[in-house]
Amino acid sequence: MCKNKFFLFLMLSIYSFLLPAAMAAELSLNQMAAGIMDLTSDHFEFDNLNGVITYTGNVDVTLGDRHLKGEQLMIYRDVQGDGAIIKIVAKGNPAHLQGTLEGKPEIIDAYAQEMEYDRKKAMVYLRGNARVTRGQDVYSAPEIQFDVVNEIISSSSSAEERTHITIDANTLKQDTP
Repeated sequence: MCKNKFFLFLMLSIYSFLLPAAMAAELSLNQMAAGIMDLTSDHFEFDNLNGVITYTGNVDVTLGDRHLKGEQLMIYRDVQGDGAIIKIVAKGNPAHLQGTLEGKPEIIDAYAQEMEYDRKKAMVYLRGNARVTRGQDVYSAPEIQFDVVNEIISSSSSAEERTHITIDANTLKQDTP
């Protein structure tokens, strides 16, 4: 049970970055100017008709204590409905997400060739050499998925790479209620 609690902690840290990033993208310009989210890139494109916002080249996003770096960040909006964000995709070689969970001092790092938050499905996907670390703890697989609603973490393996988990015994002691 403690191992599952740890993995839930790791996936929630990823989700806790992506969801606020989606929410911050929906905030007013005044709130954005107040320093809620800082985003830089070499290029920016807003395709209003298709509802796609694309940042490319040295993408760097900071939101509170969360930090995302990659080569591309795409935000997809619902153009047929209310314009809400439906999906966020970050790509890199690898894309890197770093942050903490609220009230927890441990830094969580996530790496993958592609990170996706699908708001409609309430799913977070780490694809391509996915790796999540907290201190000495490491969870790696070709792909890691987190079902936000049902709090289910799963990973898939390939012929070349299997799921690999390394847990520091001290972490288990800390996570035990």
